[in-house]
Amino acid sequence: MIAGSTTGQASQDRVRSYYRQEVEALDRELNSLWESLSEDTRVVFCADRGELLGEDGLWGHIGTFRVEVIQVPLGGINIEEPGELVSLIDVPSLLLSAEHHQGSLDREIAYATDGREWASTDGHEIAIPDGVFDLADSTEAENTRLKRARSAFDVKTSALDEADEEDLKYLGYI
Repeated sequence: MIAGSTTGQASQDRVRSYYRQEVEALDRELNSLWESLSEDTRVVFCADRGELLGEDGLWGHIGTFRVEVIQVPLGGINIEEPGELVSLIDVPSLLLSAEHHQGSLDREIAYATDGREWASTDGHEIAIPDGVFDLADSTEAENTRLKRARSAFDVKTSALDEADEEDLKYLGYI
């Protein structure tokens, strides 16, 4: 799927149907995995971002900080219950049941990056380059704490082909 593309209703319904089938197939496969694990195995399952399936005519997940893209599921087995707001950098902390590098077990602000842009969120509002917005209804909000957090977030500007290694170093993985 290409971000921003529009298609006829029948094609849109078909894409959504295929996506649902993919999710259902994965659920079946994961069920057999869960049954094969020992009772003390720690597992964290999550996604890196959501997917737009035609909301406001948008498809995919590139180039947007929409709630459908930044709020993704995270769950686990035999891990400490995460707080309301969780980030991918918290996965090692969840597995270790202790804070690790930049990870947290009770995060108050999370960050999202999209290319050279970044955002901060408290789970209710999001600060992006265009301002602060309520995640529930996209209305403008005034949250100076999120604005400051976004400004203080140190995103190194680099060539896109270097971003993966830089992100991994910042997150403490390498």
